[in-house]
Amino acid sequence: HFLFQISQERSCEIVSKIDAGDLSEKPGWIRLSLHPTMSEKEIRYITAAIREISQHHQTFAADYEIDYLHGNFQHRNEPAQQYQATLDSWFQLDQSMQQHAPTSVMPAS
Repeated sequence: HFLFQISQERSCEIVSKIDAGDLSEKPGWIRLSLHPTMSEKEIRYITAAIREISQHHQTFAADYEIDYLHGNFQHRNEPAQQYQATLDSWFQLDQSMQQHAPTSVMPAS
């Protein structure tokens, strides 16, 4: 709440929407890793992109439709089948990784 400057009242409004199945205002995070071998040019490019998005997010938002139930955004020009295939591929990757994960080394109790 502190980092997003969300008041207790606003927090209750967001939670009520989430409880009703609307995830459109659920606060979110991104994770950005900057590797020591990245050039200053690469880092400036990334920070410029973040600045651009933060300054023009309302303009960009007009190009997307939101699935309130799942909190997903889809570009208006992206065919629904392609969108779903992309989402499915992310989870197939997760399943593939789980199949190849090492088995537990914990002793049986």
